[in-house]
Amino acid sequence: MRKIIIHVIIVCSFLLYNASSCYKESDDCHRYIHFTNNSGRDIYYQFNIFDEISEYNPALSPSIYIINKNQYKRLRSTTSFTCFESIAEEGKGNIFLFLFDSDAVKSLDWETVRENDMYLKKYVLTIEELNKMNWKIIFTGE
Repeated sequence: MRKIIIHVIIVCSFLLYNASSCYKESDDCHRYIHFTNNSGRDIYYQFNIFDEISEYNPALSPSIYIINKNQYKRLRSTTSFTCFESIAEEGKGNIFLFLFDSDAVKSLDWETVRENDMYLKKYVLTIEELNKMNWKIIFTGE
């Protein structure tokens, strides 16, 4: 019985530690960009601190990187739960958000997409702009 109590205390302590160390949204730390896809087509997204499409094909992880048509989604950076403010510092103040047509990403070789900059839209975002936009982006397809 004593072993069971010790195990319960250890598990509860671990859970309490994890719950208390969760990152919270604040004025100085935003983990999400609130994105609405009003374009009428499914799209994939990708963040980067450089003005280039990364080597990772977002279609390989559709549960994370797809935004279906007429869908709202909270986009998080690919660097886990890091604040976008920290990411922008690494990128000399800019965060690049690339949007891709889902049909093109699925049907073409990813290298072709990268080499020919085949994105629907590229956002060059700063923290100041995101603050003005209240961390919300509505994509209409234009």
